Amino acid sequence: MRNGDAGHSEGAVATLSRGVQTAPELTHGAGVTIGLSLVGAAGRIVVPVLIQQAIDGGITDDGVDVERVAMLCVIGLVVAYL
Repeated sequence: MRNGDAGHSEGAVATLSRGVQTAPELTHGAGVTIGLSLVGAAGRIVVPVLIQQAIDGGITDDGVDVERVAMLCVIGLVVAYL
């Protein structure tokens, strides 16, 4: 903090703007970082949805639809390893 600014807190956007102005190199990897975080978030959403689909559609009164459950497992593996 600067002298005279004691107790003043900046917002997140103001802090990031000041950081980019101070060190423009920060923007070079920002796109990759944001992309990877979106992929990670998608993985955290997809896996529970696939599990729910496997339970709801793969397990019936007639038994287990092994083909459907196996396909959902493969989709989950692909998403998890991206």
